[in-house]
Parts: sequence; structure tokens; C-alpha cells
Amino acid sequence: MTSLGFNEQQLQKMKTHPGFIAALDQSGGSTPGALRLYGIKEVPFLKVDKGLAAEKDGVQLMKPMPELAALLEKAKAKGIFGTKERSFVKQANAAGIKDIVNQQFDVAGQILAAGLVPIVEPEVDIRCP
Repeated sequence: MTSLGFNEQQLQKMKTHPGFIAALDQSGGSTPGALRLYGIKEVPFLKVDKGLAAEKDGVQLMKPMPELAALLEKAKAKGIFGTKERSFVKQANAAGIKDIVNQQFDVAGQILAAGLVPIVEPEVDIRCP
């Protein structure tokens, strides 16, 4: 483990081995099956968001996650390496985008403090002007 609690072996693999990190936008639990097609047996990342809130200022923030600390503790105990959390940009609205960035990095800070690696995912709608 590193000083932040990351699994050193997994961290070195991500830093040095050839390959890619893919974000699979799938639902219904199909991601593990899709990853197995790439030869990946385990998926050491956990989706932690609880879905999206209603649109405000052109964006959809993540819904509140009151049990995040307990979930992160459990994830770390189970050998999870990192997390992902998704929010959604629908319009180029400066106030909304600022809210998304602040929320994503606040949650990422909690995840780092728990010893896991966060993947922030402020997804932008392909139709966003």
C-alpha cells in the first residue's frame, strides 16, 4: 500500500503497463460481461453515485450520497481500487458547470481520503451546443 492507502501493485500496473482505461456506458450490470470480452476477469472500480438529480442551470448533479463513507470503507475492505461517479452537462451554462466541477472534486476528495482512486465523470451531452 502507498501512503494514501492505494494498492501499490495495481497503481504501478496502471502507470506502467500498456493498455487503456475504458469508460463503458452500460447499465443493468452488463459491464463485467463486456470487460470479460477484453480478457478482464475482475473490475476493481465501483460506481458510487446514486443517479442524477433533476436538471438545473443546464446540468444534472449527482443525487446526495449520505452513505458514501460507509460504502468506501466496505469497498476498500473488498479490494476495490477506485471509483467512478457520473454527472451530466446538457448546456454550456457557466454556473451549472461550476457546480458540477465543485461537486465532482468534493466527492473525489472524500474518495482519495478513503484510500481509493476516483474517476470523475462529468459527462457532456453530445448535443450540447
